[in-house]
Amino acid sequence: MKKRAKALNPAYIFELVLIAAVYFGLAKSTLLLSTIDGITPPLWPLTGIAFALILLRGYRVSPAIFAGAFATTIVATNSFLASVTLGVGVVFAALAGEWLLIRWVSSRNIFANPSSVAKFAVVTFAPTAIISSAFALASSFLAHEIGPYSAGFTWMIWYLADAAGTLVIVPVMLLWVPTLPLSFKKWNFLDTTAISVLATIVGAVAFSPSIDSYLIYSGIYDLASYRAILGYLILIPLLWSCLRGNRRNAATAALIFCGFAVWAFSADSPVFLRTGLNESLLLLLALFLSTSVPPLMMAAAIATRRDREASLASIKDQLSLEVSSTKEALENAQRHFRLLIEGVNDYAIFVVDTAGRIASWNSSAEKIFGYSSKEIIGKYVGIFYRPDDRRAGEPVHALSAAIQGGKHVVEGWRIRKNGATLYVTGSISDIRDEKGNLIGFANVLRDTTERRDEQEKLTQTREQLLMAQKMEAIGKLTGGIAHDFNNLLMIIGGNAQAFTRLLDPKLPRAIEAIQIAAKRGESLTRQLLTF
Repeated sequence: MKKRAKALNPAYIFELVLIAAVYFGLAKSTLLLSTIDGITPPLWPLTGIAFALILLRGYRVSPAIFAGAFATTIVATNSFLASVTLGVGVVFAALAGEWLLIRWVSSRNIFANPSSVAKFAVVTFAPTAIISSAFALASSFLAHEIGPYSAGFTWMIWYLADAAGTLVIVPVMLLWVPTLPLSFKKWNFLDTTAISVLATIVGAVAFSPSIDSYLIYSGIYDLASYRAILGYLILIPLLWSCLRGNRRNAATAALIFCGFAVWAFSADSPVFLRTGLNESLLLLLALFLSTSVPPLMMAAAIATRRDREASLASIKDQLSLEVSSTKEALENAQRHFRLLIEGVNDYAIFVVDTAGRIASWNSSAEKIFGYSSKEIIGKYVGIFYRPDDRRAGEPVHALSAAIQGGKHVVEGWRIRKNGATLYVTGSISDIRDEKGNLIGFANVLRDTTERRDEQEKLTQTREQLLMAQKMEAIGKLTGGIAHDFNNLLMIIGGNAQAFTRLLDPKLPRAIEAIQIAAKRGESLTRQLLTF
């Protein structure tokens, strides 16, 4: 239902009627030209027009092309079958050419590059011109206009006429018609007007029958035969168009020039002598080929190159802008990083490459180790380690541990530039790119020598305090023992003196021994108390 509604759209019907009417008018105008064999003009543009319409509007305009071709033939021959045959042939030739060209070129921009132009020329000769001329020959048979004996010669003439017309008509229609709505904005009227006027002048001077009549009337017939040499001047507007990469102007100049050549051919100009197998027709076809296909290929090549250069220039400018912005951002990031690194006063921050050589050095590292950046950059990181540690492979072990774990904690003794030792703590981290490849090591170290000394002093103080506390406890214990022991001795000594007074004098020696022992105990007690 949707397709039927679209087919019955008034705009679509109007388009078909308009195309059929224009096609019929152009066909009748073409038939006004003098013919080669009493039937066919030297140029048959209608196949090219049908081909261009199919390329522009698609197969949807096929009914209009068929109607135009049918009307033209029915008016000329009064043969319904011949008219149907010719209409079918024109539509089939255009559809076959469009199908093959679109698939071969893979785009509807047929004249985008030299290769596409060459493919268009090949498709024009086969199958478009072959099919169209074959159906036209069949139509003439059905209308009883030609006999079987002249079929081969007639088909060759019609084939050449179809090919020549298609070569010059299709480029003009495909290059000009799609840009008509934007013509006043995009076209360079100065170039187009100048090239068209110059092509008209060259074509008129080389082929105009009016000039032939004047020269013959003046009695210089030989000059009329050779003035076609001036036709080479058409190279000026063609090269002008090509060098500017303007395919529309090149196609227009070729059409104007070839139009004058067809006019001269139809008017029996001395330039074209119809002898033998119509060498003049072959000359006309060669003229069409040389003025339409090569200029289009050259213009397409130059336009393609200019487009690529413009695209590359645009990409270059964009890349330059991106590089500039990236460079500025990188410089800002580096500046901020340097400010951040230089602002860290307590830490030596430096980068070591994969070979263990120092690649960067901040001011804190210079203060801590004593080396300036000029002195230390490029040196092996083992310069900071003590000789015993270097011999033990400690620098290599630290870097290997950072590679394996991503980060390695560092703590140990290092050597300053002046030979003094310092105790550092910190870490070594591996640095990798976006692909995970190792590109270096980041070292963040801090001088903790003073803190370590303070901790050692604090430890010693704690040990001394603990020893004093122990000695105090021992002193208290000893004092208590001494006092208790002294009390016992006092009791023993006092009782011994009492024995001396009260007991029998026969026991003086025993009592004296007790007193001597008590005195020794008192001496020992004084020593304990002194301790």
